[in-house]
Amino acid sequence: MVKEVGEDVTLFKVGDRVWYAGDFTRQGSYAQYQVVDERIVGKKPKSISYAEAAAFPLTILTT
Repeated sequence: MVKEVGEDVTLFKVGDRVWYAGDFTRQGSYAQYQVVDERIVGKKPKSISYAEAAAFPLTILTT
């Protein structure tokens, strides 16, 4: 879930549910909070669970 946005963020707002596969250029992929470039994030589909959302991005990149 988006907790804060920077002044240049246009694609998301606080409270949006999002998913992404991580960012190999930054440390802390297992951290509770992460700074993420909005260009590599998508809105989590409402039709899937949080567990599915956590697993899906990396699985898709692998295939």
